[in-house]
Amino acid sequence: MKRLLSLLLCLTLLAALPGAVVRAADEPPTPVVLLDGYPLPFDVDPMIVQGRTLVPFRAIAEALGIDVVWNQANWSIQAYGPGTVVYLKIGDPVMFVNGEPVALDVPPMIVNSRTLLPLRAFSEAFGADVGWDPETYTVSITSPVRSLRMLAFYKVPSFARRHLVPAFSDVAYGWARFAADGAVVTDGEDFFWPAPAGEITGDTLLAEAAAAGTQRYLMIFADDSDGGLATNLVRSSERIARAADGVAALVAEKGFDGALLDVEGLGLGLEGEALEQVRAGYVRLVAAVSERLHAMGRETAVSLPPPPPNGWYPGYDYAALAEVADVIQLMAHDYGGDEPEPADMVDEGIRLAIASVGEANRQKLLLGVRFLETPESLRSLAGLAKRYRLGGISFWFLGELTDGQKAALDSTVVRTE
Repeated sequence: MKRLLSLLLCLTLLAALPGAVVRAADEPPTPVVLLDGYPLPFDVDPMIVQGRTLVPFRAIAEALGIDVVWNQANWSIQAYGPGTVVYLKIGDPVMFVNGEPVALDVPPMIVNSRTLLPLRAFSEAFGADVGWDPETYTVSITSPVRSLRMLAFYKVPSFARRHLVPAFSDVAYGWARFAADGAVVTDGEDFFWPAPAGEITGDTLLAEAAAAGTQRYLMIFADDSDGGLATNLVRSSERIARAADGVAALVAEKGFDGALLDVEGLGLGLEGEALEQVRAGYVRLVAAVSERLHAMGRETAVSLPPPPPNGWYPGYDYAALAEVADVIQLMAHDYGGDEPEPADMVDEGIRLAIASVGEANRQKLLLGVRFLETPESLRSLAGLAKRYRLGGISFWFLGELTDGQKAALDSTVVRTE
């Protein structure tokens, strides 16, 4: 009797907690849905009906990059993906895929004012693979291969992997950096123009990339840890003008298709007016480079850390930079040390970046990943780029790209032509 009273008391206390749900002993747990190995959140829990998992239709559609239209008049859903149109109707056990009927074990239904549809049938109609683990009540979805912008960084140690350049739509060549006076130099300690290797030179490497249809960026690096070089650069109108002129001159001389500015470490330890001066100064630098390059029909890209609190550096005005740059390479990494990045941190960084640059500029974002990723974790991160409909992904750096990582990329994304 004491045990029974104790049990009843515990159940009463649990039920009194806000949002607490007490399940019957024989009620199955809520299924977990993984998309490309990472949980897919829903505003309403998925549910099992007659052995089939049903999920809110808009969440799964958006995560798979599918456009959906809800017709309130006849309670129907029309979904559009690459080469596929799907039509479903509430209560109708038949789904139409490109006009062909497909029988459903469970029809779409409305539960608690939410429209739920059968996850497997809907996902597979658009080319996704769906698996089910009855032990853990986990649905695993592998999204179909998508065409994305793919950028690789080419530092000098990438020479042995140069044959991979055609696999990428863009390559940023890290062969220059900003000097203290704002000049663009190609003889720095870590970012420098490559010495000839027999008949192969920097110019021939660029020509080979152009022949493969790969867009070539000149990457110019600056780091505030180098005596405050980056901060001093953006605080001076004279240095900004010299930097922009130097970038434009080297891009024109070597025939690059654009420039990528990687100015790191801005704003750390600053606040108030000093911080705003740095933020505004970097926008002026990027705008000055863009003005010169756009006049030549070339693009400007920037590498940015995620916004705080996910990132460490507050010296970047994301909204303003998104208006003057054509591409933003999001460095959502360095969270995991020498391990693969925690996917939840990358997820947060992406969401903060989208909120900061604005919905209209979402497609400018390329998700940055590093060579420390495993093939499995790389597929998950590429999946996040697809899930959030970013413009693409980038890889740091080509010289460390393994065959396993390359195969993982090929299994989930292909370069945009």
